[in-house]
Amino acid sequence: MSNPDLEPAARRMAALIGGVSDEMLDRPTPCPDYRLGDLVEHVVVHHFATKAGLRQAVDDAVLTAFEAALAAVDTHGAPAEVSERLNQAVAGIIGGDRAVSDYLGRSLFEATGASQRLFDALTNLVTAGLDDLEEAGLVRPGTDRTWRAYTVLFIVLGPIVLSRQLEARLRTDAFAPDVVSARSAANIDILQHGLFTPDDPRPRM
Repeated sequence: MSNPDLEPAARRMAALIGGVSDEMLDRPTPCPDYRLGDLVEHVVVHHFATKAGLRQAVDDAVLTAFEAALAAVDTHGAPAEVSERLNQAVAGIIGGDRAVSDYLGRSLFEATGASQRLFDALTNLVTAGLDDLEEAGLVRPGTDRTWRAYTVLFIVLGPIVLSRQLEARLRTDAFAPDVVSARSAANIDILQHGLFTPDDPRPRM
């Protein structure tokens, strides 16, 4: 785990991590006449030693944010109320800071060892959370533990990975407050009630 004191720095660096190359990290500390790239390099080398160290720090900060937000949700009340509070907690993390959503999208799309560890950690977090909600009587028992976690992740991560394509169709920021609100309402409705009717309402011939 990273030093907690460095997590704010890691969060700020999330938007810049793509511009730091391994070759930059092998060069000597830059002179005081910094350009932006030199400044990024200097911060990475000074605080994290390597780009991998920075990536791990950012991953830890993102996961910590998810864990803290979900742990703070009051799970007492009707399932509809709890699901809305959970949805708002997740939306606050993803929609509250574009650097976080952009970093997640870029990291997960890379399909590297680091991105796999991040996905595994998110999967474990969601799986444990759904297990707790099932135990509390808020999730329908008997659902597939593996695929219900993936389904929730698909809903959460889909707009992150496809944000640019969504913006091209919507002609607005995929994480604008009104867009997040509409998307969240649709997600909650589908998760609570399903998409299809339970029986075919058409008369049988």
